[in-house]
Amino acid sequence: MSLFQQYPLQHYLLVGAVPASKADFLAMLRYVSRFTPVVGTDEAEACRAVHVTILGGLSAIPAAVEQTLRTGGVQVQRIATDYAATLNRLIAEGKPYLNT
Repeated sequence: MSLFQQYPLQHYLLVGAVPASKADFLAMLRYVSRFTPVVGTDEAEACRAVHVTILGGLSAIPAAVEQTLRTGGVQVQRIATDYAATLNRLIAEGKPYLNT
């Protein structure tokens, strides 16, 4: 099986919590526009990605989901709070991921 068949999605934004403020929402839209991840709430679809960005804390997306993704070989980052500051920093740095 080729890597593309195993991971047909490059980046998935797993949205577990609706942004709480206008600034958070606008930052999320800018991030999606800049880095073009697939956006959704489907954990099974997220498993098909190379990289997953979880947007929301543990009450929105449980640690078990994150662990399942990692066990499946997915590189996972979680943005639990302060979406605007984190997403805007990533956009300014031109990096879709926290640890690159």
